Amino acid sequence: MDENTVRKVMTTFLKEQGHRFNPMSGAGPDILKEDGTAIEIKGSRVLTKTLVQLTKYAFTHSNLELALPYDALKLDFIYGLWVIEHAIANRTVGRERRVGVYIVGKIELPKVEEGTYGVFQFNSVTELLDRINGDLQYSASLPYDTPTAEAIGRTSKLTLELNERIKDWLKTQCIETSMSYKVKFQDAHT
Repeated sequence: MDENTVRKVMTTFLKEQGHRFNPMSGAGPDILKEDGTAIEIKGSRVLTKTLVQLTKYAFTHSNLELALPYDALKLDFIYGLWVIEHAIANRTVGRERRVGVYIVGKIELPKVEEGTYGVFQFNSVTELLDRINGDLQYSASLPYDTPTAEAIGRTSKLTLELNERIKDWLKTQCIETSMSYKVKFQDAHT
């Protein structure tokens, strides 16, 4: 999913949620909420160097939020966000700061209108990791009587496919448990 699509979904989402904000252009965050929260929008091809940009925004704005497609997140990037979150957590007296994450996914199901997207919000990277860890713990748990060869095979497969497993889980969150927002626009990438 390209960045422009994520931006259109997020501006619709924020308007429907009653947030007051200004879309920005040029250098700086993509959206600035009235309360000073910086929202950075990314497409599916997020580079690790983006973490440097996000670190700057985290230290120079009242809060930081990131919106990106479910297929953009990899473990090293998530843990990079976690480091940023912990670095800023206690920088403001009397208020613990977090990095919010919005996961965007196109809903492609029968009887769902074209151009419908799900937005799943995590209030912090810690919350995102806790949810991912819960899913992985469930997936890794095997009955006591699972034959050793089967247990080795299933565990090995899970360890080798962690990023894909996380993407699949995030996609499911967007499709099944999020609020859906219809975004109507003509775009070559939709």
